[in-house]
This record gives sequence, structure tokens and C-alpha cells, in this order.
Amino acid sequence: MQSMKKLFLSCTMAFSVQDTIGAGTFDLIERVSEKAKIEKCDSIFMRINTPGGSLQSTRLITEHILASPVPFLCLISPAGGHAGSAGAIILQACHVSGGLTATNLGAATPVSGTGQEISPDLRNKLINDTVSWLEAMTDLRGRNQEFSKKIITEGKAVTTDEAVKMKALDYSATTEAEFLEKAAGHKYFDQEKVQHLVVVGELKEFAKDIRYKVIQWISEPEWAYLFFMGSLLLLYAEFSNPGLFVPGVAGAILMILSLIAFHKLEASLGGQENFLSIVKVF
Repeated sequence: MQSMKKLFLSCTMAFSVQDTIGAGTFDLIERVSEKAKIEKCDSIFMRINTPGGSLQSTRLITEHILASPVPFLCLISPAGGHAGSAGAIILQACHVSGGLTATNLGAATPVSGTGQEISPDLRNKLINDTVSWLEAMTDLRGRNQEFSKKIITEGKAVTTDEAVKMKALDYSATTEAEFLEKAAGHKYFDQEKVQHLVVVGELKEFAKDIRYKVIQWISEPEWAYLFFMGSLLLLYAEFSNPGLFVPGVAGAILMILSLIAFHKLEASLGGQENFLSIVKVF
């Protein structure tokens, strides 16, 4: 009776990542975690369907998940979706991972975001650094380290069922409900090697808002660099002709947006939660 009462009182914060991994994704995950803390949820359910994205954003996201006191239950969803590149790495950081029928993951070899060829020395550094980083995560989660190495060095990709067999994922399922049922009671270790059990409660959906969409848009490499160069030109025009005001304001806004995209500024500037104030000015 007590366990049923606890289940009824508990909640699981749910949200979806269905775009490229970028600054907007990291900001979204931070806000979901904060909401889960406020709602006193026992777990966070993340649906993943992504081709990959920024390595820097991926590092920040995995650091956040690994340090989270609330376990992340991550599922490749919907059926037919995939967790490519950055998505496959994020799955290894999750406390519980899985995929629906006809999904796949992998192909996480680092590539240039601009499409330019990476020099052999830099490429080797990136690959070796990423491999060691991913091996540390899979060791903590008790998953297949050989698989984590091959998705980086060989661009290996497998189906969810294959990944479960080789212990690169925890569970495969035909529905989200089945995955959550399997995740309930799953044992995991935190960074201090303390064992915990996953509790799954009533799902509370965290919907994406205009803030997420704007940050995702500006974090696209082409737009981020365009905003940055545009801000420099506008600020130069203002300094060259003091008093014009408009170029200075527009340049400052573009500079802030580009710095957010480059992870040099948090989206919640100076602790201000309402990013929409910037959007409205823009």
C-alpha cells in the first residue's frame, strides 16, 4: 500500500529532443531539470530523435545529466527515429537508456561543423579525447565500452535491438509505456558510486516554447557567425557615428545572441529568467 501511495504521489517530467543538439537543447534540459526540482519529480523522461549536433553542447549536456540528482530516462522515440552522433553520446550519459522498435544509434565520429576538412593531427586529438570521455561514461553506467569506442573511431551504428544485446543500451520497447515500466526499479550508480533505484510516476509534459526555438535557430553555425559578424559591423557604425542609437542597440542584441549560441553567455542573462525580453526588443 505504501509503495502504491508513493507511486501515486510521484511524478516524472517528460520532454522531447527532436532537433539538432545545440545551445537551445542545453538550455531546455537545464529548465526541465529546474522544473522537475520544483515539482519534486523523481525522474526525467527524455525522448530523443536527433541527427547529432554541437560537440560543445553535448559535453555540457552530459555533464549536466551525470551530475543530476534526478535520474534521466532516455528513449529513442518515435519508432523509426534515431540517436545519431551527439544523440548516441548523450544516451550513454543517461541513467537509463533505451529505444523503440525500428530505431538506431551511433555514427558519432567528430566532424567539422562548417563542413571543412579537419587536419589529421586535430582529428586524432578530437577522436582520442572523445573516446576517453565516452569510455568514462559507459564505465559509470556499466555499458559496452567497445561499442562506445567504435561509434567514435569507426562511425559504427546499430539498431536498438543490437545495442541492447551488446549492452550499449539498457532496454528495447514497443511503446513508451513499456520502456517506463522497464525503467521503474532500475538500479544505477551516481558519481559517488552510490546505488539508487529509479522511480517512475505520473508524466508531466514540459512543452517547448519560443525561447527554445529562438536559441536553437541562432545556435545554427551559419546564423551564429552571421550574427557575430553583423554585430561587429553595427557596433563599428555606432562608434564611428556616436548618437545613431539604432546600430548600437541592434549590434548589442546580435552580439548577445551570438555569444549565447557560442556558449559564452547563459540564455538567462545575469540570472534573468525571461529570455523573451531580448526577443521582444529584437
